[in-house]
Amino acid sequence: MQAQKLAHTPLLLNQTTIKNSVSCEGVGVHSGQKAFLALHPAPIGTGIVFVRGDLTQNLDDAIGATLDQVVDTTFCTTIANTKGHSARTIEHVMAALKGCGIDNAVVELSGSEVPIMDGSAAPFVRMIEKAGVYTSPSASAKVLQILRPVSVTHGDSKAMLLPDETFSMQMTFNAGRRLNNLSWTFDFAPDSVAFPDHIASARTFGFYEDAEQLWAAGLAQGSSLENTIVFQNGEIMNEAGLRFDDELVRHKLLDAVGDLALLGATLKGKFIGVNSGHTLHFKLMQAVMADADNYLSN
Repeated sequence: MQAQKLAHTPLLLNQTTIKNSVSCEGVGVHSGQKAFLALHPAPIGTGIVFVRGDLTQNLDDAIGATLDQVVDTTFCTTIANTKGHSARTIEHVMAALKGCGIDNAVVELSGSEVPIMDGSAAPFVRMIEKAGVYTSPSASAKVLQILRPVSVTHGDSKAMLLPDETFSMQMTFNAGRRLNNLSWTFDFAPDSVAFPDHIASARTFGFYEDAEQLWAAGLAQGSSLENTIVFQNGEIMNEAGLRFDDELVRHKLLDAVGDLALLGATLKGKFIGVNSGHTLHFKLMQAVMADADNYLSN
């Protein structure tokens, strides 16, 4: 294939990090244990890395938030390094960092799990806004341009990336359980409020009928109506109801933003998901990167 040039669009930005360290405390949604998280500035070219503060303070032992570090996608995304340090449930903080345009940061954890907070990415977005953003005057951000369609399927679920000159996302979700089909589309335009205003505050969700199975598997130990939308027999159990009528599909998009951030680049392409989740997003990224003819990177 003839080499192609990355078109100079507003997506070709300079690298960023946060200006100041910020922190929060919460609970791990699966472990049920108290969880501390801090975001720290990082040098240009670092990318997003996770450090287990309970195990080390050495950045050489950090876990890179990259595709090759993914070790599990069951109910959440988990990464680990060769030293056995792992970070679990990273998708919401990864979505916040990507949605706020942060290329480089150190995410420090007190244990293996990112705190679930309110079940959305909004608390992490507020942390980033409080920390401030520093933009390098000279170092260009990495851009990954999709050159040809790539798709993966499993049952009635599908995920694909298509060539485009900007980055946009579309998700269709059929939750079943007497709930309506939902669809949502948005663009990652420069300085756009689409992610902070319309996606970040969408919360994770589950079904009461599945709870005992999750608990028996040692999962969802920290789940509650404070951090999870719960449906029972098709009816919402949370007293305050939904933040959006289509909050479920918005959260599916939030998860996709966090998962695709593991490519470590600003995407130029269109993502389309149909009932897709962490595992299918992971397989899609693997499929894209498996063939150099699928993409172009600066």
